[in-house]
Amino acid sequence: MAGIVPPSSNIDTRWILDTGANDHIVGRHGFLGNFKSYATATGSIQLPNGSTTKITNLGSMYLNKAITLSNDLSSGRIMGIGKESHGLYYLDNSSLQSSNVSTPSTLPASQFQLYRSSLSAGPFNTPTHHGKRFFITIVDDFTRSTWVYLMHSKLDVLPLIKRFLIFIKTQFSADVKTIRTDNAMEFCQQECSAIFHSLGILHQRSCPYTPQQNGLVERKHRHILNIARSLMFQASFPTPYWGFCVLASVYIINRTPTPLLSNKTPFEALFGSSPSYSHLRVLGCLCYVSTLPKGDKFAPRASACVFLGYSSNQKGYKVQDLTTKRFFVSRDIVFHEDIFPFSRVPDIQPIFSILDVPIPIPEPLPPPPHPQAPSPDHVPCPTRHSTRISRPPIRSHDYICSNSHSSFSCTHSLSNYVQYTGLSHDYRAFLSSFSAIKEPSTYHEAILDPRWQHAMDLELQALASNHTWEIVDLPQGKIPIANK
Repeated sequence: MAGIVPPSSNIDTRWILDTGANDHIVGRHGFLGNFKSYATATGSIQLPNGSTTKITNLGSMYLNKAITLSNDLSSGRIMGIGKESHGLYYLDNSSLQSSNVSTPSTLPASQFQLYRSSLSAGPFNTPTHHGKRFFITIVDDFTRSTWVYLMHSKLDVLPLIKRFLIFIKTQFSADVKTIRTDNAMEFCQQECSAIFHSLGILHQRSCPYTPQQNGLVERKHRHILNIARSLMFQASFPTPYWGFCVLASVYIINRTPTPLLSNKTPFEALFGSSPSYSHLRVLGCLCYVSTLPKGDKFAPRASACVFLGYSSNQKGYKVQDLTTKRFFVSRDIVFHEDIFPFSRVPDIQPIFSILDVPIPIPEPLPPPPHPQAPSPDHVPCPTRHSTRISRPPIRSHDYICSNSHSSFSCTHSLSNYVQYTGLSHDYRAFLSSFSAIKEPSTYHEAILDPRWQHAMDLELQALASNHTWEIVDLPQGKIPIANK
């Protein structure tokens, strides 16, 4: 805010509100309390008319007995309301004493006073490995701490709310005073309202089609999904792993500093101590978990697993065995954070090994008959060759055509770049069958293959059973139309 101090004797003590201000500014040091000289500093202020002026004093400005202006722009608190006049917003002094100044973006005076909750829009098309299709988000307005619970259905909302209230009461010896939710039916049912009334909790609900009234948890919900998607894409997780990504994203958010808490983390604001980062690992990376096999001294002492997150009730990591697909928690793990097992190309050998594709073996062609010498009485006529110049059809001018009569040669042959050495034997046999099987172009070629004979028999039987043709006598002087 900036104070207006005109040069006349009638001093205007109104304040102008500016959402882009870096500091509170006043034109006379007489309005400041606990001020100190700033004459040795080189700082300056740029005025709206383009000129600059030096900073002479620093201090605090008392708006009333309860509100003092200082270096508090990063707190996010709303201390008053402005009214527009001639293109500027002036601070309304009457709003400073109003009890309705607090808005959804105002931080409560202490933790556990206000909790915000939102239910994920769902169900998700693909459930998790444990059948979860929804998740509910709960945010403490004071510490910005976030809790997320996965659910099978929306019927799990009420038991989770009960469990959360008991959790806050037991762990922090505090009572939740206010809960703000959207208008989801699960929050509006009579049983849920009865719980809030019995515990003396004020239940606030946003108006219909007004999600901004519960904007903090709505933005938190979007923040969680953005990080969860990033984790899924990095690890190349299949869709059923979305639950692990959501839980891991909240774990990271609670340990990330935020300017709303003076660059503290929600974890520190809630527990009073800084979180540890030494145990953090890259989600979805390859890890080897120590095993203790019994009876075989030469069995492997570790199994390959994928890292899936952090356990909430054990001091260990959640992993999945890549061989047995079993989920469990372990502590003795060696991580390879630059290797992601799900990003590897799957082996295609088992897919084509089940295909029983016969590879035809070409039969040797009979030797060509020896040409007989012409008799002396028969003199062969010379072969007549056309003198017309052969040209390709006009429709092929847009293509590069190569045939035995053309002098065109391929500059970059495909055989120079495609190799089959990396393919399995079964897969190479499968590919060779495409070029080995040749469709006959005439009846005389098809009759030599028993499979084509069987196909023709089936086709004739189908035509006969459907009465496609009628057998009639050929009219005199007519020629039948050939068919393939």
